[in-house]
Amino acid sequence: MIEEATVDAYGEAEQTGGFFTMIEEHLDIPFSTTVLGVEVVVKEIDMTDAGEIVAV
Repeated sequence: MIEEATVDAYGEAEQTGGFFTMIEEHLDIPFSTTVLGVEVVVKEIDMTDAGEIVAV
């Protein structure tokens, strides 16, 4: 999936954008997980102005 998301990307910003799009299309949201021993619910995936992929 990573290779498919980044195969036509030039530079890190385009690679991140391609990976973000792939995550949006294939990740079932919302979902529960554990972070540092605390159960959390991920309600959405977003990309910051700095180009970082974050879970909300």
